[in-house]
Amino acid sequence: MNNSHTDILLNNILSDAGNFSLVIFGFSATLFTVLYSFIIGRREQLKEISDRIKNGEKDILLTQRKTNAVTYINSLRNLNRHLIVSLFLSLGNYIATIISKYIQFDSEIKILLIIIFSTLGIGILIHIIFLLIKTVRKYRKSTKV
Repeated sequence: MNNSHTDILLNNILSDAGNFSLVIFGFSATLFTVLYSFIIGRREQLKEISDRIKNGEKDILLTQRKTNAVTYINSLRNLNRHLIVSLFLSLGNYIATIISKYIQFDSEIKILLIIIFSTLGIGILIHIIFLLIKTVRKYRKSTKV
């Protein structure tokens, strides 16, 4: 393979790695947004419950609902923190792959960059899969009757 064909192939692989990171970014952004809306909704419920308790309403069920709301919010906030990390890493990885695609490097350096960007993308994907598995387990546990 001559140098021109090698450069084209390596640039195509960089594009694929960048597109993969962009897909991960889109998925993370969507999931983050959905969870954020759940947090906001539950926070509104928590405000209503807290106001009722502050106004002197003495009900054990209200206290339990408040505790459940706080636990739920904290759980989703923790998940969203992980998604924020995934968002920034995948966006950074995408930008780096695009930039490196248009900069002239030796083939050996481009291969090294492909390995780095692909490894980072796969690492982010594994992280998200881990979060999804954890969430599904929690879902199954909390919805048992």
